[in-house]
Order: sequence, then structure tokens, then C-alpha cells
Amino acid sequence: MKILVTIGGGDLRSGDTYEIDREIVRLSGTLNGVRKYALFLPTASHDSKPYFNTFRKMYTSRLGCKSDVALITTGEMDVDKIRAKIDKADIIYLGGGDTAYMMEQFGRYGIVDMLRDAYDRGCVICGLSAGAICWYEHMQSDRDKMNLSKDAPYVVLDGYGWVEGICYPHFDDLSRRRGYEDIHRDYERNIAIEGRSAVVYVDGEMRGSISAGGESYLNGEIIPPLDI
Repeated sequence: MKILVTIGGGDLRSGDTYEIDREIVRLSGTLNGVRKYALFLPTASHDSKPYFNTFRKMYTSRLGCKSDVALITTGEMDVDKIRAKIDKADIIYLGGGDTAYMMEQFGRYGIVDMLRDAYDRGCVICGLSAGAICWYEHMQSDRDKMNLSKDAPYVVLDGYGWVEGICYPHFDDLSRRRGYEDIHRDYERNIAIEGRSAVVYVDGEMRGSISAGGESYLNGEIIPPLDI
């Protein structure tokens, strides 16, 4: 099975997404009691090391995985070392931050091809916010709000197209909902994900949602719970 988990938002440090993270580990399967290898890519946050420490506390201290990090932008790891980490991962988690920056860096180092190989062999690919929306055909982005002005409108960017539709993260935020109203009629498949919620795809098909207190929607209708 090829599994992709897209998380709409939430504070990993405070345990907002614990139920989702626990389900991600379950989806990675079991292998004779061997600890799962969970790799964190904090590229969207410019390789924030404190963010990795937060990830490690969740995935190692609470969920029992072996945690590691791939630092793409700092020059501390060459491409071969990053590829080796990706090749052995059972779970790869993309953190939140600046989606456009993350995608630029991935393109520079050929990271998406590595992630595609991992996905095809059965590694669970997951991400939160920026690390979630990039997998869709299109995404609602706060790029201009982050880089120009907080009053700038949301923009629509092209994603990698692993799954159909346009994704709206942080949908529990009122401004995100207003942005949705401005553009959703232009798209046939609108996936809106609140914080503390995630949508799961298996072999490219939507299979349901995971809730840690939030909801996910397809064209305004609540996506039912995951059924695997």
C-alpha cells in the first residue's frame, strides 16, 4: 500500500495531533517488533532544529519510533546522506512553514524523486500544513502574507499533483474560510482540513479522515473516518 497523510494544522509540541501521529505509526505497520524509523524534513521551517526536537519528543518519547532528521538547506548533509536516510525510512514527515520555499529547495536537490521512490516502496508519507498541501494539484497558500504583508490575500499555487484537487489547510481559521469562499467555485474538488484533522490517501484514493478534534471536508461535506 502507498499511504499519504495530509494534516491541516496543529501544534506538535503541545500534542494537538497526538491521535493523528499515533495513527500514522499504526499505518506504517509492524515488523517483528522492530522500532519504526521516522524521518523528519523541517525544510519549510528553514531546517529548524528546535522543530526536530519537538518531533523527536512525539515520535520517539511518546510513540516509540527511532527519529531522525534530514537537513536539506543548512549544508550539513550532502545529497547522498539525505538519500540514504530517505531510503531506510518507514515514515517521512514534512513539517510546516513556507511551502514555496520548501518546494524550491526540494527542486534544487531532487528530493521529490527520492520521496516518490520511498512512497512507492510503502513508506508512509505525511506532512502538516505546508508539508501537507504540496501533494495536491493546487493549494491555498499564505505565501504573500508571510513574505509581503499580513494583509495580502491568499494565493493559489500548484502542487505536486500526487492527489486530485485543491487543499485548504488550517480551515478552522476564519480568514482561511473566507479565502475558501473566494476561490472554491473555480475547482471541482475542494479538500478543506482543519487543524487537528488529517485526510488519508491509499494508492492515490481518499480513504477517510483522522480526527484529533478537527474535521476535514470534501466540497463542504465532512469526510468520514478512516476505514483501514
